[in-house]
Amino acid sequence: MPEGPNLETLLSVSSPVFIKHTKDHDAELVFAALGKVLYFLKTRKVKDMNEQACKDLQVFWDDLKKFKFDLTWLEPYVQFALGMKSYVERVMQVEKLKEDVVVLKLETERLEAKLVTAEVNLDVEKDLLKAKGFNEIDLDSELGCGSLKPKTFKLNLD
Repeated sequence: MPEGPNLETLLSVSSPVFIKHTKDHDAELVFAALGKVLYFLKTRKVKDMNEQACKDLQVFWDDLKKFKFDLTWLEPYVQFALGMKSYVERVMQVEKLKEDVVVLKLETERLEAKLVTAEVNLDVEKDLLKAKGFNEIDLDSELGCGSLKPKTFKLNLD
């Protein structure tokens, strides 16, 4: 957004014409209100535009508009600043999502390492059982007489 006129330019062009038609006190109020808006726009950063900052700027802007001063040159800057709240919120949401992705990638790497360890342990246990000649028993078979038929231990390595 292009830079707006500075306060000195505004005062040198507008104040003589405007002050002719108002009392000095009214002129002070107008310029005080204008100064609040200009100071706000000059000193705030995009990242500062939270809900409270937007409320403050809206109050300053509403106060200034009450004077029926021609503010068409300033309105785009004010509207732009007021629109920054949703922009900042979206940027913060994207940053949070980026952090979540990093955390999840680290968690995935940790779980993959844990899976590799578990697979190695499983293979070692299968090999030990096979070497000891364990017999395979159907875990659902009854323990009663004659119903338990030991078989040679077979491991499914797939």
